[in-house]
Amino acid sequence: MAIWILSFPPAPEKRKRMTNVLALLYAIAANLIFALVYLYFIGFVGNVVVPTSIDSGPAGEPYAKYQREVPMLVPRGLPRRP
Repeated sequence: MAIWILSFPPAPEKRKRMTNVLALLYAIAANLIFALVYLYFIGFVGNVVVPTSIDSGPAGEPYAKYQREVPMLVPRGLPRRP
């Protein structure tokens, strides 16, 4: 019986206040995550502060990716017969 007594929902004004606080915390967290991702992107492109950048890594052959991708894409471009 004590569990039933303790399980009443909070009062409407309390629930609204709690919902507003949770919405505010969610908005702050979402904006903070967006700002951090955007700052990491700036650092990645600008070669600043982040551990890896757009210029890190070994340089490959300039046309090596086309040697892999073109044979896979050509059959998709051919017309199909019904």
